[in-house]
Amino acid sequence: VEDGSVVYLRDIATVTEQWEDNPNKRYYNNQTAIILNLDQTEQEDIIAIADSSKVAIQRFNESHDNVKAAVWDDRTVPLRQRIELLSKNGIIGLMLVIMTLGFFLKLRLSFWVAISIPFSFAGMFIIAGFWGITINVISLFGMIIVVGILVDDAIVVAENIFSHYERGAPALKAAIDGTMEVIAPVMTSVMTTVIAFVPYFFLDGMFGKFIWQMGLVVIASLVFSLIETFLILPSHLAHSRGMDVKQKIPPIRRKIEDIIQVLTHRIYAPFLRKALTYKWVTIMVPVALGMMTYGLIRGGLIGVTIFPFVDSDTVPINISLVAGRQEMDTDSLLARIETVCRDVNLEIKNEREDSADVIVGIMREIGSNSFGESGSHAGRLTLQLMDGENRDMQSYDIANRIREAVGPLSQVENITYGAAGHFGKPISVSLRGKDYEQLDKARNLLVDRMKQLSTLKDITDSDQQGPREVDITLKPQAHALGLTLQDVVGQVRQGYFGQEIQRIQRGRDEIRVWARYSPDDRLALGQIDQMRIVTPGGNVYPFSELASYTIKRGITTISHVDRKREIKIEASPSEVEADLPPILTQIEDEI
Repeated sequence: VEDGSVVYLRDIATVTEQWEDNPNKRYYNNQTAIILNLDQTEQEDIIAIADSSKVAIQRFNESHDNVKAAVWDDRTVPLRQRIELLSKNGIIGLMLVIMTLGFFLKLRLSFWVAISIPFSFAGMFIIAGFWGITINVISLFGMIIVVGILVDDAIVVAENIFSHYERGAPALKAAIDGTMEVIAPVMTSVMTTVIAFVPYFFLDGMFGKFIWQMGLVVIASLVFSLIETFLILPSHLAHSRGMDVKQKIPPIRRKIEDIIQVLTHRIYAPFLRKALTYKWVTIMVPVALGMMTYGLIRGGLIGVTIFPFVDSDTVPINISLVAGRQEMDTDSLLARIETVCRDVNLEIKNEREDSADVIVGIMREIGSNSFGESGSHAGRLTLQLMDGENRDMQSYDIANRIREAVGPLSQVENITYGAAGHFGKPISVSLRGKDYEQLDKARNLLVDRMKQLSTLKDITDSDQQGPREVDITLKPQAHALGLTLQDVVGQVRQGYFGQEIQRIQRGRDEIRVWARYSPDDRLALGQIDQMRIVTPGGNVYPFSELASYTIKRGITTISHVDRKREIKIEASPSEVEADLPPILTQIEDEI
């Protein structure tokens, strides 16, 4: 102090070490939690890392009682499922090719045709390795797409070679003539598919950053299938025992060929002659069927969804309160919804034969949501569901039951149950204009009308109230004492928000030292009047003698488009598109 005496900080202030005052908290199954993300490099095996991580988690839980670890958002689940799907499709494809072609051709010939699947994939893996492509969700999706196309060209070539052989040509000549006869149409059909996937290499953004891998997988597989079909397959067929004239035909094979002769010459051939004779009937029948199908779709008798909802193993519940609400309010509301979720899970559990939990975990987060908002007024719940193959229940059915159980929440500005589609909500209405009062009135009318439609749920509004602000105005005495608005506002900010005065390095951590009022002295804005303001001369005056303040709402989160303010209102599902135009017309007339 000025007289030289020493005053310790503990004598004039309370010093505590605590976490940063930031509304960014997580709870897992109602227990305080942190999320540890495990990622792999391009050279590492994500499945091996996941398996090792699960073993480490098990060992950790066995040796610790106070802290437990759990797996959350295992990204290897879809990868394993697609690997399993690809393996299953590949095996089924091989079996179908061998069985079907073995019925119409010969078993030995069908085996060589089926070899085109593993050969094409082997060549594709070589090319993918040079481009740094790993086995991931995108590349596996490309393999699943192409696995059903790979044997098409081989089947055409093999069937044509065998046709030449049946007409008496030697095996080698049948292989050459049969291949050359169909090389042009087969090449054309495959190249059209190749060309269709070429644009995948020129897509921009995050989508284009990964989707080119699927295009490369498909194109490389098709190119190697052509190599196998035109260069390798004819050689195998020409030297196969299945095309050896000296080989005896088993009695079973003779009966199969007799059945095929009956099907082709007595059933298919007469029908083909009639179709060629009455060509206009042949053309108009599929045209009429196509028009009939189109009419059924337009009439609503056949439902069509261009971008169908892909079910997920998680159900997000997002909420946002009025900006400025404390995190304890957000946390209390989320905890209430979480309790309802557990009750719904218990109801579903009692309805199931296996009595298994459908909701296996709940993550509660405060400080952000999927609306793009952040702060103490935003939060979300993420429900981790049982695997979809065993759940036998759509995620949106669970979300609907939770919505009904929770009921209306008056203190919530926006709330949604379940994930939105990849292309946004089914209904999105944007109101644009230069007169904000008219926009605000139209927004309120539209939201009220949309809430009256029973088929609409989760109506969200982009026009949210801004956080509360304190508007400080100086009194004449403050100017007389030499104070400026910046001086007063700065001292108010230091007292309530705090001022960083020092940083201390402790090991690898950096500790920030803040000075501010105690929590009891900054519980409410009304305590501003009790503050002491220091003048440039060192004198201290109450805040109420030097300034006054008013509390108001800040700038809203409304967006601007083409110099016009825009309010966007979204809702789901989308069974009421026909009801919206008259509603909008009525609102326009009212304002």
